[in-house]
This record gives sequence, structure tokens and C-alpha cells, in this order.
Amino acid sequence: MKFETHMNYDKTKKMLNTLRTLNESTLKKNSLNEQEEKKELKDTVTVIDGVEVRLIASTEEDLKLDDQQKKVIGDVVSNFGTQVSDLGDLRPGITIQSNQVRLDGKLPDVELDFVIIAGQNKGTYLNTAMLKTSYELLEMIQKLMKFEDVFADAMNDMITQRRID
Repeated sequence: MKFETHMNYDKTKKMLNTLRTLNESTLKKNSLNEQEEKKELKDTVTVIDGVEVRLIASTEEDLKLDDQQKKVIGDVVSNFGTQVSDLGDLRPGITIQSNQVRLDGKLPDVELDFVIIAGQNKGTYLNTAMLKTSYELLEMIQKLMKFEDVFADAMNDMITQRRID
């Protein structure tokens, strides 16, 4: 009886070692998505109409904006002033990645920090703590949500172009 138990132990140990080597070999291989993520990302900052535009990309080509893209970003900034608030503080500004464009800012008159994203994770996000509600605040939130569509429409072409490149 002891002999059979000893044999089962050896078989179990051998099977566990085989499974361990199989798992280690699959863990060492990276999928295509992981290989793309491991590309070294670089970033650069450009100022357009007083707003910092940060570009994050893996290639030098994507770290540059052409004149048409600069014009689109300038139009978005001026539209923000007319549609949402002239007092809006667009800092840290616009961040452009391969799959999304992000606009960060603050509305000081209602003490509201916001993020508007076009592309992946599209939406309007509010950063606040213990914010007093008022009709003025609700009106500003409504304007931000309307501006989200304008922002997304303007930036979707840029996102598509950056994905292709």
C-alpha cells in the first residue's frame, strides 16, 4: 500500500511540473496587444491659442500636428469660450493619444473641474468634492454636455487619422 501511494505522489509531482512548465512558457510569450503596449511612448507639448496640447505617441510622425489639425484645435478652444464659458481655464489642456483626445479644464465661477473625452471612454467627467448645487451649476453642466458632441465631432477625424498612421 505504501508503494502505491509513493507512486501516486511521483505521478502527481511530474504532472504538476509539466503544468508549471506549460504555464511558464505561455506567460513568457506576449500577445500582439502586449507587444504594441510595450512600444516606448514619447510625448511633446505644443501651445495652440493659449492652451497646452500634449501629444503622446510611439512615432515621431504622431508627435507633430499639421496646420489643419492646429486649426481644428484652435476652433475647438474658441468654441469652448463661446458655448460654455469665457472664464473656463483649460489647464492642463488637451491630451492627444492614438485612441482618444482629452480636454481637461476648470470652470472657476462654479468651482467645477471637468474632463471631456472623445474616442475611447467618450464622455464628460466631473471632478468635484462637496459641490453646492445651483441652477447656474446645472446650466454649466448642461453646456458641457452639449459641448461634448462638438468636441467629439471635431476630434474624431484626428483620432481616425492617428490610428491609420
